[in-house]
Formats: sequence, structure tokens, C-alpha cells
Amino acid sequence: MNFDLNIGRYVAGTSPIHRLDPRTKLGLALFLCIGILQGTSATATAWHCVLATILFGVSGLKARFVARNLRPFAYLAGMILVSHVLINGAGSWQTGMSVGLRLLVMVSVVSLFSWTTQPLATVAGLRQLGSPLAKLKLPVDAAATSIGLAMRFAPIVVSEAQTVLRAQAARGADFRGVRRKLAFIVPLLGALFDRSFARAEVLAEAMQARGYDPSAFRTSYHRLGFRAVDVIAFAYVAVWLGGAVIMERYAP
Repeated sequence: MNFDLNIGRYVAGTSPIHRLDPRTKLGLALFLCIGILQGTSATATAWHCVLATILFGVSGLKARFVARNLRPFAYLAGMILVSHVLINGAGSWQTGMSVGLRLLVMVSVVSLFSWTTQPLATVAGLRQLGSPLAKLKLPVDAAATSIGLAMRFAPIVVSEAQTVLRAQAARGADFRGVRRKLAFIVPLLGALFDRSFARAEVLAEAMQARGYDPSAFRTSYHRLGFRAVDVIAFAYVAVWLGGAVIMERYAP
């Protein structure tokens, strides 16, 4: 069993996508997720795949890194295709493939933005976007902090899973075969929950010891600002989604 994933982990770089304002990335990710999941046209699905591939090329991330981390979601897309065929018959394989590919593209785009954005920048962007809601006395700062902590915990959980797997392998555990892997999931989840709660308790105590107050007013050392690269990104996504709408209407 392999848990060598980099979910939610920042990958340093100097690409145009790395230089985007975090608010731009959050907004574009939302628009793309909504647009990608609309419709089932095969031409539009191919369009989404091509433009997502271009986006990864611009990011400068290594193809092997991307393929290794998106492999589990590719398996999920394959399961969606198989379920469509089994439930609706062989004639629905096109729909199943379209839905699976769109889901894979959506996850790829969200993963790309998480790999190219520092967690602190993401939290700052969420605070800025949610500032109008803060005037309504909603806990925007606490929610943004919670999301940032969750993003930081994702790599920790993966690391803990690797530790548990190595410990089991050192004791002679055999993970060959689907049945043995499924039988190992329950004890693995139990150990992960135990370790994760222990980590969360330590983090909570550390924040309390430092006097963290979620309602306190905070300033930022780095001010967020939109630049020319953000305008280009909005234009790219507008062409992306506009082309998809045209293909959904006029192409099969």
C-alpha cells in the first residue's frame, strides 16, 4: 500500500501561477469547478482536459509528481465509468467517461492551486474575501484559520499513514491482494484517528499557550494586490469557460 501523496502541500516555484493573488486562485477555482461539472458534451470534456493540461504546463510542476498524486483520483474516475456501465448498460459509457474525466479535471485544478499557494496566503485570501461577512458578525477569521489548519494537517495525516504502514511492514504485515488491503483499512483508520487527535490536542494547547484569540484584530505584513498576471488568469478562465459553453451548445 502506497500513501506517498502530497495533498495540500505547497510546492515552491516562480511560475505565473505561483505569483497569482490567492484571492484570484480561490475565485477561479470556484468558477472552474462550477463550469467543469456543467454538461456532458464529449467535445467540451476534451476542451477541459486540454486547457487543464496547459495550466499544469505553465505551473512548472513535474509531470511525475502530478501523475503520482492524481493517480487515486484517476482510479475513482475509472470506478465512475464502470458503475455507469453496470447500472445503465453499455450504451452509457460515454456519459460515465465524461463525468469521470470532468471530476478528474476539477480535482486536478483544485490540487494545482493548493500546490502553488502557501497555506498562510490561502488564509489571508479567505479573510479578505470574507471581510464583508465579518461586518455581519460572522466568524470569518476563525473559519479561515480552521481551513488553514486543515490544509496543514493533510500532509501530516499522510505522513502518519506512512509511519503506520512502515511499522506494520516491519512486523511482517503482508499487503498483497485486494482482500488483505481492505482488511487492513479498519486498523489503519483507527491508528490514524488516534494519532491525528493527539496532534490536534498538542496544536490546540500550543495555540492557547501563545494566547491565540480568534476575535482579535489582525494586520498583515504582506498586503495582497491584483497585478497584470491576475488579469491574464481571469481572461484565460473566461476563454476556458466560454469555449466550454459554446461546445456544450453546438458540439456533440
